[in-house]
Amino acid sequence: MLKTDFHDMSVPDTAERADRWRTAMAQSYVDVDVRPADQPVLTQSNFLARRELDDVSLIDLSTTSCTVRRRHRQGDSGDDCVALVLVGRGEESFTSGDHTIRLSGGQAALWEPRSGSAFTVHGPMRKRNLLIPRELLATIGVRTFEMEARALPRTPSLWLLGGLLTQLWDELPAMAPQEVSAARNAVLELLTSVLRTSAGSGPTPSRELRAQIDQWVRRNLEADLAPAVAAKFHAVSVRTLSRLYRADGDSFARHVRRLRLDRARSQLLASDDPISTIAHRWRFADASHFTRRFTEEYGQSPSEVRAVARDGVALDAGVAGRVGRGGLPARRSSPAESNTIDI
Repeated sequence: MLKTDFHDMSVPDTAERADRWRTAMAQSYVDVDVRPADQPVLTQSNFLARRELDDVSLIDLSTTSCTVRRRHRQGDSGDDCVALVLVGRGEESFTSGDHTIRLSGGQAALWEPRSGSAFTVHGPMRKRNLLIPRELLATIGVRTFEMEARALPRTPSLWLLGGLLTQLWDELPAMAPQEVSAARNAVLELLTSVLRTSAGSGPTPSRELRAQIDQWVRRNLEADLAPAVAAKFHAVSVRTLSRLYRADGDSFARHVRRLRLDRARSQLLASDDPISTIAHRWRFADASHFTRRFTEEYGQSPSEVRAVARDGVALDAGVAGRVGRGGLPARRSSPAESNTIDI
């Protein structure tokens, strides 16, 4: 069953509201310092809610004017993740390093919590954050690095991702495990498109080739994906193929293995299939080989991961009612036609 963390910070006392925000952020997001504006009468509810989409987290935030600061590598929470920030309503200034950008309704930015940064919220705001493990980004072939503050371009992929996250927020409590796994994979596919579209000043031949190979790999994970097979299909030499992945400190074989382990993990959580069947489907030599590789990747055996995942906590109906619909709904107009999104 789905677990939802919910924290209510809707109190008039500024000091108490700041303490509640710090506690909520540390427990369900990242360690930060929070300074709310003095507001005897709140113009909007202050809350934070978190739901899990397998190993990816959805965080819904509603707040009024405040300043949030994250010192470089402050605390332990958040250092191993990257956050996609999607603003539904309101405005905030986001500063990282020497760069500051202003985000408003319909805009998004990528944030690395391990870097020092600050958010200044200008009035009532509603936004959603997608918290992704850094290792998972590496698994899907997205490079991570210390990022400067920058807004992501308003691409169709970003609008689709925002709409999907809104629908998932509403539907997650009723979704079966196999539906959650499928939805999580769809989110990652759209996220990959968003991040690759925004990377750099434009596509290069090597980046385009790498993207084509990665897409082909994801479609054919159950087939023979030896380096020679991939190189031949894309009309390049094995040396060229190796160089593409070595540029990211990776190898083609490791990349394929991580993706197969990720798909195997999804199947493990969404079904009762025997571990040996899952190992065979994703082309591991046997259950023992699969278990060894899986444990190396995730720090737990397949049986342990399955057992832990099925010991969830049911969603509190009261929490569901208070949170309601949040984040970014499906696209209603083209990016050029609208700068706001209703929540």
